[in-house]
Amino acid sequence: MKIIDISLAMEQNMVVYPGDPQFKLTSVLDISKGDSLNLSEVQMGVHTGSHLDSPLHFLKKGESITDIPLTRFYGRSQVLDLTSIEFGNEITEKHLKTQEFDPESIILFKTKNSNIIKGDYREDFVSLSLEAAKFLINSKVKTVGIDYLSIGSTNTHKLLLSNGTIIYEGLVLTHVTPGIYTFIGFPLKMIGSEGAPTRAVLIKD
Repeated sequence: MKIIDISLAMEQNMVVYPGDPQFKLTSVLDISKGDSLNLSEVQMGVHTGSHLDSPLHFLKKGESITDIPLTRFYGRSQVLDLTSIEFGNEITEKHLKTQEFDPESIILFKTKNSNIIKGDYREDFVSLSLEAAKFLINSKVKTVGIDYLSIGSTNTHKLLLSNGTIIYEGLVLTHVTPGIYTFIGFPLKMIGSEGAPTRAVLIKD
């Protein structure tokens, strides 16, 4: 069994979505300064790094992180190779129709974004189009993930989330070969939150 980490490292000056709080890890107690133990404090937005969007992120009465069944964060996953799509373009229904995948799987999109996700924020990231989101919903896909800090436009978010499709963002798939895996991405259990950081991994038997 091989466990593949597909999460961003949480560190000072890491890339965040424009307007989101910066990640900050501060030492509160320090053994080297005479304290009896080390203790740190963390400050960040809940959509920092690899994270999950729940319906509450864009819907007034949507489900929060703790309203979503745990079964949605674990299961058979398919990583789709969409690296041929150039920056500034969208994943379309046409792209998805060329792929073979199980509609009940957790679908992860590997794009050129994986090569830039650790750098400065770029507006021209590869995103999911509204028509592709509709195709996924009609295919009964309930969980999707992408290798950038956003999956796409506000309308794309709203369409997916209003139809019960949860979204993972900020995944790192550069080192992942497209194919079938077991996905594990349990978010932190934060009551009432619309998002949560996640340590996401893929398992290959």
